[in-house]
Amino acid sequence: MLEIPSELIAHNPVARGTARLLYRDREAGLHDCKFSQLAEVLPAGSLLVLNDTKVFPARIFSSGVEFLLLGLPLPWQGDLNNYQCEALIKPSKKITISQCLQIDESVSIAIQGKCRVASHTVHQIHIATAAGVDLYAWLERYGNTPLPPYIKDSSSAVEYQTDYAKHRGSVAAPTAGLHFTQEHLSALHHVGIEHCFLTLHVSAGTFLPIRTPDPTAHKLLPEHYYVPEDTVTKIRIAQQQGRAIVAVGTTSLRALESFMRLEAPQPDTWYETDLYLHPESPLRLQPFSGLITNFHQPSSTLFQLISALIGGQEADRVYQHAVKKRYRFY
Repeated sequence: MLEIPSELIAHNPVARGTARLLYRDREAGLHDCKFSQLAEVLPAGSLLVLNDTKVFPARIFSSGVEFLLLGLPLPWQGDLNNYQCEALIKPSKKITISQCLQIDESVSIAIQGKCRVASHTVHQIHIATAAGVDLYAWLERYGNTPLPPYIKDSSSAVEYQTDYAKHRGSVAAPTAGLHFTQEHLSALHHVGIEHCFLTLHVSAGTFLPIRTPDPTAHKLLPEHYYVPEDTVTKIRIAQQQGRAIVAVGTTSLRALESFMRLEAPQPDTWYETDLYLHPESPLRLQPFSGLITNFHQPSSTLFQLISALIGGQEADRVYQHAVKKRYRFY
Protein backbone atom coordinates (compact mmCIF):
# COMPACT_ATOMS: atom_id res chain seq x y z
CA MET A 1 0.00 0.00 0.00
CA LEU A 2 1.22 3.49 -0.87
CA GLU A 3 2.67 5.35 2.11
CA ILE A 4 1.88 9.06 2.44
CA PRO A 5 4.75 11.05 3.98
CA SER A 6 3.58 12.66 7.21
CA GLU A 7 4.70 16.10 6.09
CA LEU A 8 2.21 15.96 3.18
CA ILE A 9 -0.82 15.47 5.44
CA ALA A 10 -2.81 18.72 5.54
CA HIS A 11 -3.22 19.39 9.26
CA ASN A 12 -4.76 22.81 8.58
CA PRO A 13 -6.71 24.20 5.61
CA VAL A 14 -5.46 26.65 3.01
CA ALA A 15 -7.56 29.60 1.87
CA ARG A 16 -10.48 28.42 -0.25
CA GLY A 17 -9.80 28.35 -3.94
CA THR A 18 -6.01 28.50 -3.55
CA ALA A 19 -5.22 24.77 -3.44
CA ARG A 20 -3.30 23.00 -6.15
CA LEU A 21 -5.23 20.86 -8.61
CA LEU A 22 -4.09 17.65 -10.30
CA TYR A 23 -6.09 17.21 -13.49
CA ARG A 24 -6.31 13.76 -15.11
CA ASP A 25 -7.63 14.00 -18.65
CA ARG A 26 -9.50 11.41 -20.72
CA GLU A 27 -6.23 10.03 -22.08
CA ALA A 28 -4.94 9.54 -18.50
CA GLY A 29 -2.53 12.44 -18.82
CA LEU A 30 -1.68 14.22 -15.58
CA HIS A 31 -1.48 18.02 -15.42
CA ASP A 32 -0.42 20.10 -12.42
CA CYS A 33 -2.72 23.10 -12.11
CA LYS A 34 -4.36 25.35 -9.53
CA PHE A 35 -7.94 25.09 -8.31
CA SER A 36 -8.51 28.62 -9.59
CA GLN A 37 -8.03 27.15 -13.10
CA LEU A 38 -10.97 24.79 -12.74
CA ALA A 39 -13.01 26.51 -15.45
CA GLU A 40 -10.14 25.91 -17.88
CA VAL A 41 -10.03 22.13 -17.33
CA LEU A 42 -13.77 21.43 -17.07
CA PRO A 43 -15.50 20.68 -20.38
CA ALA A 44 -17.57 23.60 -21.65
CA GLY A 45 -21.12 23.54 -20.33
CA SER A 46 -20.35 21.11 -17.49
CA LEU A 47 -22.89 20.52 -14.74
CA LEU A 48 -21.43 20.23 -11.22
CA VAL A 49 -23.31 18.15 -8.65
CA LEU A 50 -22.58 19.26 -5.06
CA ASN A 51 -23.55 17.90 -1.65
CA ASP A 52 -25.19 20.64 0.44
CA THR A 53 -25.22 18.75 3.73
CA LYS A 54 -24.33 20.73 6.86
CA VAL A 55 -22.09 19.47 9.65
CA PHE A 56 -23.50 19.68 13.17
CA PRO A 57 -21.61 19.34 16.49
CA ALA A 58 -22.15 15.60 16.81
CA ARG A 59 -19.61 14.84 19.55
CA ILE A 60 -20.64 15.00 23.22
CA PHE A 61 -18.29 14.42 26.16
CA SER A 62 -19.39 13.56 29.69
CA SER A 63 -17.51 12.01 32.63
CA GLY A 64 -14.83 10.42 30.46
CA VAL A 65 -17.37 9.08 27.92
CA GLU A 66 -17.57 10.25 24.31
CA PHE A 67 -20.78 10.05 22.29
CA LEU A 68 -20.41 10.41 18.52
CA LEU A 69 -23.92 10.85 17.18
CA LEU A 70 -24.45 9.08 13.85
CA GLY A 71 -27.12 11.48 12.72
CA LEU A 72 -29.19 14.42 13.83
CA PRO A 73 -31.34 13.45 16.85
CA LEU A 74 -35.03 13.41 15.94
CA PRO A 75 -37.92 14.22 18.30
CA TRP A 76 -39.61 11.14 19.75
CA GLN A 77 -43.28 11.15 18.69
CA GLY A 78 -43.15 14.91 18.17
CA ASP A 79 -41.99 15.63 21.72
CA LEU A 80 -39.38 18.43 21.58
CA ASN A 81 -37.96 17.41 24.95
CA ASN A 82 -37.23 13.81 23.96
CA TYR A 83 -35.07 12.65 21.05
CA GLN A 84 -33.90 9.37 19.55
CA CYS A 85 -30.54 8.79 17.92
CA GLU A 86 -27.78 6.26 17.28
CA ALA A 87 -24.22 6.79 18.46
CA LEU A 88 -20.76 5.32 18.69
CA ILE A 89 -19.61 5.40 22.32
CA LYS A 90 -16.06 5.34 23.69
CA PRO A 91 -15.15 3.59 25.86
CA SER A 92 -18.19 1.36 25.34
CA LYS A 93 -17.12 -0.92 28.20
CA LYS A 94 -18.13 1.80 30.65
CA ILE A 95 -21.68 1.81 29.32
CA THR A 96 -24.51 -0.55 30.20
CA ILE A 97 -27.99 -0.86 28.73
CA SER A 98 -30.58 1.24 30.59
CA GLN A 99 -27.86 3.42 32.07
CA CYS A 100 -28.63 7.14 32.19
CA LEU A 101 -25.93 9.81 32.11
CA GLN A 102 -26.64 13.38 33.18
CA ILE A 103 -24.66 15.54 30.74
CA ASP A 104 -25.50 18.82 32.50
CA GLU A 105 -28.48 20.35 34.28
CA SER A 106 -30.52 20.46 31.07
CA VAL A 107 -29.61 17.32 29.06
CA SER A 108 -29.41 13.61 29.88
CA ILE A 109 -28.70 10.55 27.74
CA ALA A 110 -30.21 7.10 28.37
CA ILE A 111 -28.77 3.97 26.74
CA GLN A 112 -31.63 1.98 25.23
CA GLY A 113 -29.86 -0.80 23.34
CA LYS A 114 -27.06 -1.73 21.01
CA CYS A 115 -26.39 -3.75 17.87
CA ARG A 116 -23.59 -4.55 15.45
CA VAL A 117 -23.63 -2.52 12.25
CA ALA A 118 -20.81 -2.86 9.71
CA SER A 119 -18.52 -4.44 12.35
CA HIS A 120 -19.13 -1.57 14.78
CA THR A 121 -21.11 -1.46 18.01
CA VAL A 122 -23.87 1.08 17.54
CA HIS A 123 -25.89 2.21 20.57
CA GLN A 124 -29.47 3.41 20.46
CA ILE A 125 -29.78 6.39 22.77
CA HIS A 126 -32.56 8.60 24.13
CA ILE A 127 -31.74 12.26 24.74
CA ALA A 128 -33.96 14.17 27.16
CA THR A 129 -33.89 17.93 27.61
CA ALA A 130 -35.32 20.13 30.33
CA ALA A 131 -38.47 22.08 29.52
CA GLY A 132 -37.79 24.94 27.15
CA VAL A 133 -34.32 23.72 26.10
CA ASP A 134 -33.74 23.55 22.34
CA LEU A 135 -31.52 20.50 21.81
CA TYR A 136 -30.14 21.74 18.49
CA ALA A 137 -29.18 25.09 20.03
CA TRP A 138 -27.65 23.21 22.97
CA LEU A 139 -25.55 21.09 20.61
CA GLU A 140 -24.32 24.20 18.81
CA ARG A 141 -23.18 25.63 22.15
CA TYR A 142 -21.89 22.58 24.00
CA GLY A 143 -21.32 19.92 21.35
CA ASN A 144 -18.06 19.49 19.47
CA THR A 145 -17.55 19.27 15.73
CA PRO A 146 -16.02 15.82 15.03
CA LEU A 147 -13.00 17.01 13.10
CA PRO A 148 -10.97 14.35 11.29
CA PRO A 149 -8.09 13.08 13.44
CA TYR A 150 -5.45 14.55 11.12
CA ILE A 151 -6.66 18.14 11.76
CA LYS A 152 -4.61 19.41 14.68
CA ASP A 153 -6.04 22.91 15.18
CA SER A 154 -9.49 22.86 16.80
CA SER A 155 -10.14 26.38 15.47
CA SER A 156 -10.44 24.73 12.04
CA ALA A 157 -13.97 23.71 13.07
CA VAL A 158 -15.12 27.13 11.87
CA GLU A 159 -13.83 26.33 8.38
CA TYR A 160 -15.04 22.70 8.38
CA GLN A 161 -18.23 23.62 6.53
CA THR A 162 -18.87 24.24 2.85
CA ASP A 163 -19.93 27.74 1.83
CA TYR A 164 -23.19 26.32 0.51
CA ALA A 165 -24.03 24.00 3.45
CA LYS A 166 -27.79 24.02 3.96
CA HIS A 167 -29.30 20.84 5.43
CA ARG A 168 -28.01 19.99 8.92
CA GLY A 169 -27.24 16.33 9.55
CA SER A 170 -23.60 15.40 8.76
CA VAL A 171 -20.91 14.40 11.22
CA ALA A 172 -18.26 15.10 8.55
CA ALA A 173 -17.96 17.67 5.80
CA PRO A 174 -17.98 16.70 2.12
CA THR A 175 -14.40 17.93 1.89
CA ALA A 176 -14.16 18.38 -1.88
CA GLY A 177 -16.70 21.17 -1.53
CA LEU A 178 -14.52 23.05 0.95
CA HIS A 179 -12.49 24.41 -1.98
CA PHE A 180 -15.43 26.35 -3.43
CA THR A 181 -16.67 29.80 -2.51
CA GLN A 182 -19.97 31.31 -3.56
CA GLU A 183 -17.99 33.75 -5.70
CA HIS A 184 -16.24 30.86 -7.45
CA LEU A 185 -19.54 29.11 -8.20
CA SER A 186 -20.93 32.39 -9.56
CA ALA A 187 -17.85 32.85 -11.76
CA LEU A 188 -18.23 29.30 -13.12
CA HIS A 189 -21.92 29.93 -13.81
CA HIS A 190 -20.95 33.09 -15.70
CA VAL A 191 -18.88 31.02 -18.15
CA GLY A 192 -21.62 28.41 -18.62
CA ILE A 193 -20.72 25.86 -15.94
CA GLU A 194 -23.90 25.21 -13.96
CA HIS A 195 -24.36 23.45 -10.65
CA CYS A 196 -27.06 21.65 -8.71
CA PHE A 197 -27.36 20.09 -5.27
CA LEU A 198 -28.26 16.89 -3.55
CA THR A 199 -27.89 15.98 0.13
CA LEU A 200 -26.04 13.06 1.67
CA HIS A 201 -25.53 13.21 5.43
CA VAL A 202 -22.01 11.86 5.95
CA SER A 203 -21.75 9.34 8.79
CA ALA A 204 -18.91 8.62 11.19
CA GLY A 205 -17.93 5.75 8.91
CA THR A 206 -15.97 8.23 6.83
CA PHE A 207 -13.33 8.29 9.60
CA LEU A 208 -13.04 4.52 9.84
CA PRO A 209 -10.22 2.88 7.84
CA ILE A 210 -10.54 -0.52 6.18
CA ARG A 211 -9.24 -3.13 8.61
CA THR A 212 -10.46 -6.33 6.96
CA PRO A 213 -7.74 -8.43 5.25
CA ASP A 214 -9.90 -8.37 2.15
CA PRO A 215 -10.82 -4.72 1.43
CA THR A 216 -14.00 -5.81 -0.36
CA ALA A 217 -15.28 -7.35 2.90
CA HIS A 218 -15.47 -3.95 4.58
CA LYS A 219 -18.95 -2.61 5.40
CA LEU A 220 -20.09 1.00 5.45
CA LEU A 221 -22.34 2.56 8.06
CA PRO A 222 -25.67 3.58 6.51
CA GLU A 223 -26.12 7.19 5.37
CA HIS A 224 -29.24 9.13 4.41
CA TYR A 225 -29.52 11.03 1.14
CA TYR A 226 -32.01 13.13 -0.80
CA VAL A 227 -32.08 14.04 -4.50
CA PRO A 228 -34.34 17.00 -5.38
CA GLU A 229 -36.58 17.01 -8.44
CA ASP A 230 -34.75 20.09 -9.75
CA THR A 231 -31.44 18.21 -9.67
CA VAL A 232 -32.90 15.20 -11.48
CA THR A 233 -34.25 17.54 -14.15
CA LYS A 234 -30.91 19.33 -14.62
CA ILE A 235 -29.04 16.03 -14.88
CA ARG A 236 -31.52 14.66 -17.40
CA ILE A 237 -31.23 17.79 -19.56
CA ALA A 238 -27.42 17.70 -19.38
CA GLN A 239 -27.47 14.05 -20.47
CA GLN A 240 -29.76 14.82 -23.39
CA GLN A 241 -27.48 17.65 -24.48
CA GLY A 242 -24.33 15.55 -24.15
CA ARG A 243 -22.82 17.84 -21.51
CA ALA A 244 -20.33 16.63 -18.92
CA ILE A 245 -21.71 15.90 -15.44
CA VAL A 246 -19.06 16.26 -12.74
CA ALA A 247 -19.49 15.10 -9.15
CA VAL A 248 -18.02 17.34 -6.48
CA GLY A 249 -16.91 14.80 -3.91
CA THR A 250 -17.33 11.08 -3.45
CA THR A 251 -20.50 11.65 -1.41
CA SER A 252 -22.26 13.29 -4.36
CA LEU A 253 -21.22 10.40 -6.57
CA ARG A 254 -22.34 7.72 -4.09
CA ALA A 255 -25.68 9.42 -3.50
CA LEU A 256 -26.59 9.62 -7.17
CA GLU A 257 -25.31 6.12 -7.93
CA SER A 258 -27.41 4.79 -5.02
CA PHE A 259 -30.44 6.75 -6.23
CA MET A 260 -30.17 5.48 -9.79
CA ARG A 261 -29.83 1.86 -8.64
CA LEU A 262 -33.28 2.01 -7.02
CA GLU A 263 -36.00 0.15 -8.88
CA ALA A 264 -38.25 3.21 -9.03
CA PRO A 265 -36.35 6.20 -7.61
CA GLN A 266 -38.53 9.09 -6.47
CA PRO A 267 -37.04 12.60 -6.27
CA ASP A 268 -37.68 14.67 -3.14
CA THR A 269 -37.57 11.50 -1.01
CA TRP A 270 -35.14 10.49 1.75
CA TYR A 271 -33.37 7.16 1.21
CA GLU A 272 -30.69 5.20 3.07
CA THR A 273 -27.55 3.76 1.47
CA ASP A 274 -24.59 1.68 2.55
CA LEU A 275 -23.28 1.33 -1.01
CA TYR A 276 -19.58 0.53 -1.02
CA LEU A 277 -17.87 1.06 -4.36
CA HIS A 278 -14.56 -0.66 -5.04
CA PRO A 279 -12.83 -2.27 -8.06
CA GLU A 280 -14.86 -5.46 -7.72
CA SER A 281 -18.09 -3.48 -7.30
CA PRO A 282 -17.70 -0.55 -9.72
CA LEU A 283 -20.19 2.09 -10.72
CA ARG A 284 -23.02 0.82 -12.92
CA LEU A 285 -25.59 3.52 -13.57
CA GLN A 286 -24.05 6.87 -12.70
CA PRO A 287 -23.99 9.57 -15.38
CA PHE A 288 -20.79 11.26 -14.26
CA SER A 289 -17.97 11.99 -16.65
CA GLY A 290 -15.74 13.49 -13.98
CA LEU A 291 -15.05 13.72 -10.27
CA ILE A 292 -13.52 16.50 -8.17
CA THR A 293 -12.09 15.00 -5.00
CA ASN A 294 -9.31 15.35 -2.45
CA PHE A 295 -6.43 12.91 -2.01
CA HIS A 296 -7.64 10.33 0.51
CA GLN A 297 -6.03 7.85 2.84
CA PRO A 298 -4.97 4.80 0.81
CA SER A 299 -6.58 2.58 3.47
CA SER A 300 -9.97 4.30 3.08
CA THR A 301 -13.17 3.41 1.27
CA LEU A 302 -12.79 6.71 -0.57
CA PHE A 303 -9.57 5.53 -2.20
CA GLN A 304 -11.38 2.31 -3.10
CA LEU A 305 -14.02 4.40 -4.86
CA ILE A 306 -11.31 6.17 -6.88
CA SER A 307 -9.94 2.73 -7.78
CA ALA A 308 -13.42 1.66 -8.87
CA LEU A 309 -13.48 4.64 -11.25
CA ILE A 310 -10.06 4.38 -12.87
CA GLY A 311 -8.62 1.06 -11.68
CA GLY A 312 -6.35 0.26 -8.76
CA GLN A 313 -3.07 0.52 -10.66
CA GLU A 314 -4.05 3.84 -12.20
CA ALA A 315 -5.14 5.19 -8.81
CA ASP A 316 -1.74 4.22 -7.41
CA ARG A 317 -0.04 5.99 -10.32
CA VAL A 318 -2.00 9.18 -9.73
CA TYR A 319 -1.22 9.14 -6.01
CA GLN A 320 2.46 8.43 -6.63
CA HIS A 321 2.55 11.47 -8.90
CA ALA A 322 0.87 13.53 -6.17
CA VAL A 323 3.45 12.42 -3.60
CA LYS A 324 6.30 13.20 -5.98
CA LYS A 325 4.87 16.66 -6.69
CA ARG A 326 4.25 17.32 -2.97
CA TYR A 327 0.49 17.73 -3.02
CA ARG A 328 -1.38 18.06 0.27
CA PHE A 329 -3.29 14.93 1.34
CA TYR A 330 -6.58 14.25 3.14
